[in-house]
Amino acid sequence: MTALITLADMLPYMPMAKYINYWPLDLDRIGRASPRGTSGPLRIAHAPNHSHLKGSKYFEQTLEKLKAQGYQIEYCKIQGVPNGQVLAMFADSDVVVDQFVAGAYGYTALEGMALGKPVISFVRSADMVEAPNECPIINATPDDIEQVLLWLIHNRDHLPDIGEQGLRYVQRWHCVSAVAARLGRLYQETANFPPRILRRIEEMQKREDARRNAISVVAGWQHPFQVGKQLDSSLASSG
Repeated sequence: MTALITLADMLPYMPMAKYINYWPLDLDRIGRASPRGTSGPLRIAHAPNHSHLKGSKYFEQTLEKLKAQGYQIEYCKIQGVPNGQVLAMFADSDVVVDQFVAGAYGYTALEGMALGKPVISFVRSADMVEAPNECPIINATPDDIEQVLLWLIHNRDHLPDIGEQGLRYVQRWHCVSAVAARLGRLYQETANFPPRILRRIEEMQKREDARRNAISVVAGWQHPFQVGKQLDSSLASSG
């Protein structure tokens, strides 16, 4: 072992570890889904493995409140089914919900973005996100779930661009080769590899840079709940 690494919400338990997002996503296995259009009820999919850890009750309470006010929302809670079925149900949704309390996104968010769906998740720090200014995750805590959902309902025509940016985001930063490049940098920094191995790592990283740069960012995808924008604003106000 040359380094102790961690990611997501495990960092507080391993403060001496290097933070690196090492979760790869097999985009060929997932494929992509078509946008559902902008008419009809807003269909939201949520697949909590442990509802209390995901803050599902806050989300569901808000949904019931909005439904009682006449808003058309269709809720699909997914539990106890194989991953392939989860992905199919995500593909048939307008929005995918990850979590509201953990403070870090996981595979649910990554798979939702890979399918081209807008994703709601609470991210407590921009340091937990690769390229935060590109990250289209709709950042939400229990306190602003209602505000977020109302914005989604009133801005249905904006959702396809957010979803497309999610797909390109995971293509750029979370596919297998992107994670391999991050691990390569870790080896360069921590492992005493011979020059010939280091040269191979550098060559791989150059190929990865070229691949990522060939994937453009979607124009106009930005929304009021961006991870980087919200966190920058909160820091400015606290200062």
